[in-house]
Amino acid sequence: MSVLLASLLTVILGVTGLSRTDAAWADSDPCEGSVSIGDFVMWDGDMGGSAQVPVTATIACAYSRIITYRTFDMTAKAGTDYQAVLNGRVVLNPGETSAKAVVEVAGKSMPEPPKRFGVRLLSGALFADPEAVVTIIVY
Repeated sequence: MSVLLASLLTVILGVTGLSRTDAAWADSDPCEGSVSIGDFVMWDGDMGGSAQVPVTATIACAYSRIITYRTFDMTAKAGTDYQAVLNGRVVLNPGETSAKAVVEVAGKSMPEPPKRFGVRLLSGALFADPEAVVTIIVY
């Protein structure tokens, strides 16, 4: 597929809200690689901050891919330990193989045992590893 055709397809999909991973595109997608999300450790003093969870693709594509994600509670609780993300977006631009899923983590004034929450990739690519664990360590 030419770069021009891939760019036009990206615009059409953006307007219609469809994904290149929809069944209609599965056989003709020239970007057959997979996407994974990696675990992340957040070292938190009393400031909080952003957990920058790595998202990586095995192949760089000629078009932008929008990967959606959401968080889920484990031992860390949304609203207390981190800000829940229900419909987050990571964009892999043409030629890129890595990006970050960002989740805001609350600052704590007292040390506490490590807590964990998950990040799950939802749509936008074929996933090799769709879930990550974020560990918050307050010192």
